[in-house]
Amino acid sequence: MKSAYLLSSFFLLLVSSKVGFGAPAAKIMEASSGNVTVAQTPEKKASDSAITRIAFLGDSITEGVGVKEKARDRYASVATRLLAGKHPGITEINLGKSGRALCQQEAGYSESVLKQNPDAVVIQWGVNDQYWGFSVAEFAARYDALVAALRAAKPRMPIVIMTVIADFRWPENPDAWIGEANIALQEIAARYRCHLADTHRALDHQKAFYDDQVHPNAIGAEVMAKTIVAALEGQPLSVEKASVSFDQGTEVRFLQNVFLPKREGTEPQWVISPERL
Repeated sequence: MKSAYLLSSFFLLLVSSKVGFGAPAAKIMEASSGNVTVAQTPEKKASDSAITRIAFLGDSITEGVGVKEKARDRYASVATRLLAGKHPGITEINLGKSGRALCQQEAGYSESVLKQNPDAVVIQWGVNDQYWGFSVAEFAARYDALVAALRAAKPRMPIVIMTVIADFRWPENPDAWIGEANIALQEIAARYRCHLADTHRALDHQKAFYDDQVHPNAIGAEVMAKTIVAALEGQPLSVEKASVSFDQGTEVRFLQNVFLPKREGTEPQWVISPERL
């Protein structure tokens, strides 16, 4: 378990043990673009913020590598089933791209997502951006552009940003890249009023949640799904009400705050910076 450093004006939303897994069977359909799963539920009155089409963006983790039955056990399908109780007939649009990184997506990527006509989007990118050698700055810039485009097109659409989970493909599991990337993702979530699913913290470097060195198994996928559902049921982040969690110890910045790690004669602390990075 890693030590976590927090800056918060409210408590971070953790995985709730009260979210059950009792879920209706799902009907699988093939779509012209992406895999589509429709969760069947009894008739219920939909709320004003009903979600009927939820798009999941990401790499092989989103596609479902690591679980035996992708359309049943991947985190996106589990999350869709869990959401079906409050959102009858919700449809999963799975746009996972195995082996790819966000920084490798072609121009017009956001437009291709919007063509699916989602009314909620969940974003999982990150592990392959590190794997293929992209810098945190490159990754954050591409991520910011994607979220900005989605928010501009649909100002009220729920967008869930998932933090990058631990990647054990590296000999020493360098959390520095992932830690810095996750801080950037949390700032993007605050600036664009997105929901934050802190899947990095939920899995907490526990190899029991993994099928291999990077892909969660069915148990890990369930934990991720519950974290997404809890995030959607909570309030989105905002600059006025922001929160950040990370577990790497170099100097980092979040909005106008700078975290100074423990040094000789001093304790870890947050200070206000006159300038933002």
